[in-house]
Amino acid sequence: MRRDTSEWTVRLLTDLQDRVNTEFEYERAEVWSVPQQQFLIDSILRGFDLPEIFLRKLPDGSEKLFEVVDGLQRLTAIWKFMSNEYGLPPSAKYPDWGEVSGKTWSALPQHTKARLELAKVTVTELETEDDDDIRELFYRLQKGESPNAAERRNARTTPVRDFVADILAEHPLWPATAIRESRYVWHEMAAIVLAIVNADGPTSLKGADLSSLYDDTSFDPEGYVAVRTVYFLDRLDAIARVDQGMIRTRWGVVDLLLSLIRLESEGTQPDPTDVMRFFQDFERERREGAAELSDFRSSVVSLAADEMEEQRLNLPEIKVDMLAYLNAFTREGASKANVEARAEVMANRLHRHLKGRA
Repeated sequence: MRRDTSEWTVRLLTDLQDRVNTEFEYERAEVWSVPQQQFLIDSILRGFDLPEIFLRKLPDGSEKLFEVVDGLQRLTAIWKFMSNEYGLPPSAKYPDWGEVSGKTWSALPQHTKARLELAKVTVTELETEDDDDIRELFYRLQKGESPNAAERRNARTTPVRDFVADILAEHPLWPATAIRESRYVWHEMAAIVLAIVNADGPTSLKGADLSSLYDDTSFDPEGYVAVRTVYFLDRLDAIARVDQGMIRTRWGVVDLLLSLIRLESEGTQPDPTDVMRFFQDFERERREGAAELSDFRSSVVSLAADEMEEQRLNLPEIKVDMLAYLNAFTREGASKANVEARAEVMANRLHRHLKGRA
């Protein structure tokens, strides 16, 4: 991989905005707040050095000249400021510049604009045809920053990563849920589903466990586990589409999946509509029970020790198995014990629901 590091002006970065691909799969989604973006512009105007920006040079004939490997947030902050989408911090003060606090780019005096346009940013141009080189570089760059676990896994170079990113995270199930994609959330969910199918039942779903899953270099994207994972995503998708947006949490997906796996082992493949009707009732009871439990805990915490003896506290009327589910839901949800506890409650209830409809 060839690399060339040089100093670019803010004006050059701005002029090239339309020639830079900002949707490269290794970069993170745009997440900086306005104050964070203002802080970056303030740093440039004060002459502070910025972290290096990495751009991959694209082959001749490509629609774009570069794609962002690392530095999307910084580039976006610069471009948005130069497009008058936000102003300087309200408290911004610079010696001999006059009153510029809160002003947008177009409202700044000319000498301030010139200072910003001529400010230097370190940019490294990369040339390689190997996506794995770029992915490995991104992974190493983020080691010193704060990407989330799903972003770090997505930067890996393994068969599991490719299968999760290219197949599972693109499955139509995810848009049919209320789980919104942000910073590789769907990748995270896809990896969780793969881990469960690989274990053929409840398993620990902590970050370290998912990372270990990605380490499996012998994974076959066309093998039994891969095919079976897509099969269960298809079944979950059929259920989700009965009432789109009804599945709101990752644990809803996990517990439904584990229930389907258990029912299949018993020779049962329930109708998606029946499962969704059950899930609607289950979720309604879960949310009501969670609210009652929260209110009860708040009332207990607010009482002084001497008041507890005087008060007669009414315990929430929550069924025993739902209470067990809620406790497992609010504790360390990714541990195997709690995954197993929730799955047991939902699977038993779904089994009784289907038996009652038979």
